[in-house]
Amino acid sequence: MLASNSSQFHDESSGHVKVLVIDDDAVARELLVSILREGGHETFELHSPIGATQIIAKEGLDAVVLDVMMPAFSGDKLAMMLRSNPRLSHLIIVLVSSCDKRELDNLAKQVHADAVVSKRDARTTLLPAIAARSIAAQSVKGDAVP
Repeated sequence: MLASNSSQFHDESSGHVKVLVIDDDAVARELLVSILREGGHETFELHSPIGATQIIAKEGLDAVVLDVMMPAFSGDKLAMMLRSNPRLSHLIIVLVSSCDKRELDNLAKQVHADAVVSKRDARTTLLPAIAARSIAAQSVKGDAVP
């Protein structure tokens, strides 16, 4: 089920982004959504990756926060799929997991994710991860404009 959880609107100039959070654990998902909303981002959420690409395209999302360990279709598989789609490859992709940090870093390199966040440290690391990638993406867009 898709839910939009913010009264904020997308505003690239202020660094606010539209973020889809995908996590099969409702408590973890709500924590991630809460952190992002506190940071002023517009959030959407799914309990599984099924249907994610349609929502990303329909809502014009900027970022996806993906749990790595989900039944049926893992977050790293979705990240690879997003990176291989030219229409979606611009997305900021953040992998989240409670697994070992070194293992998560290696997985992120394999799937070309932009950042990794340990669920344990999400309160302090999620917003900076999104902000850093958002600023970098805006600067690339700015460089492309004559």
